[in-house]
Amino acid sequence: MEKAEDVGVAFYEVMGRLFYAIVASDGVVTASEQKCLKRMVCSHWVCIEEVKDKFCSCKPTEIIHAFEYALFKRLRCDACFNEYLSFKNENPELFAPVVKKLIWTTANVIAHAFPGLNRSEAQMLIRLQESLEA
Repeated sequence: MEKAEDVGVAFYEVMGRLFYAIVASDGVVTASEQKCLKRMVCSHWVCIEEVKDKFCSCKPTEIIHAFEYALFKRLRCDACFNEYLSFKNENPELFAPVVKKLIWTTANVIAHAFPGLNRSEAQMLIRLQESLEA
């Protein structure tokens, strides 16, 4: 059970850094993007049964903490995205269709939180879409 909880926390942390990578890819993270992420997490990520059952717990606020930490440390977007890819490849059972859909929806919504999706964010969304379809 402890191992499942560790993987669960890691899952949420990776999601936070993934969402950071998408919105920070243009070099700017706006307040509206941050607010949008918080709203999405609080309204859509809270205790999704598919996620809760896998991890024996539900800690989606870790998404926000990981996002804010990545922002504070100004982590490299590519490194954060590659971390997500590695985690997904190592834990494919965690990425049920409903979870993939939620990841895509969240990324899309926060990327469009600030008017005008730029090229960097669009490219990251394409990479995300390709990884979710794989």
